[in-house]
Amino acid sequence: MIDKDRLPGRISKEEVSGKSLIMEEIRKYSGMDGYTEEMWTEMRTVYLAQCAMVDDLFGKLCDALKRTGEYDNSVIFVLSDHGDFAGDYDLPEKAQNTFEDCLTRVPLLVKPPKGEKVDPGIAMGVVELVDFYATAMDYAGVAPDHDHFGFSLRPVIENRENRIRKYAFSEGGRRESEEQCDEFHSKGPEGTEKGNEYWARMMAQCNPLAHEKGTMITDGKYKYVERLSGRHEFYDLEADPGERHNLYEQCKDMETVRKMRSAMLSWYQNTCDVVPRAYDSRFTEERMWAIVRNFCPPQKEEEMRTYIRSGATLQECIGWLFRNQD
Repeated sequence: MIDKDRLPGRISKEEVSGKSLIMEEIRKYSGMDGYTEEMWTEMRTVYLAQCAMVDDLFGKLCDALKRTGEYDNSVIFVLSDHGDFAGDYDLPEKAQNTFEDCLTRVPLLVKPPKGEKVDPGIAMGVVELVDFYATAMDYAGVAPDHDHFGFSLRPVIENRENRIRKYAFSEGGRRESEEQCDEFHSKGPEGTEKGNEYWARMMAQCNPLAHEKGTMITDGKYKYVERLSGRHEFYDLEADPGERHNLYEQCKDMETVRKMRSAMLSWYQNTCDVVPRAYDSRFTEERMWAIVRNFCPPQKEEEMRTYIRSGATLQECIGWLFRNQD
């Protein structure tokens, strides 16, 4: 049972300044301006009750692992893909291009197998969800066959003073022309019916300026959000943990903002493209055959194709033909 009288204070829209346009648009379509504080409290109570249900189910999972003797052998992760506003900023749930801590600072708990080195407690460094992937592979003793951008949390699990990242990043939204990326038109050009539970958020996404691309960088103390329109955001999370006041205009020339923008560019250069590890030859088998077939006797076709499939270059194929003329 959730005690509604002990809920932490809610952040209302009247308390904030300089927030993203998508938040205004969702409020406009959601029709929740008439919500009383009691109604918001009821919503948050339901949200926390759902979290409590997940806690209970997780406990049952751990109990089952213990009964079967697998608990000590297992590495267990608890994480979420995102959080929800649940009443904060007078909004019911998340939006894809907003980056408040209640959405992006999700739980991440790790229990390593018994016998592994561990420094139990709370680590204060920043991490990303992609680090879960790298950590799971590390404990499993396997290596990826493709490139990814996660870092194993094992050094932090072994010593909470260790840091694997200086910054964490998040991004969302779309370019103005990318109408296919909004949820409203996901079912077709006529859009989504008003009865859909996500209708307000979908309608808000129809405004390309509201649904614009945004990228967030944080080191846990400061948070900077860059948007295509120039409606940037900057917060001092220690002085303003609720991200009520956007300080960008006052701080845009501050050294911290310049460093974060530079780090964001470096992050994009490092992660915006992945080159396949397998060599991608400009000469496919069929293209190679189309070139050499004019020189290849019909009775040698299968041998020639086998030689091409072995990885031979065009020059090697032509040399093979001249060496193997009947």
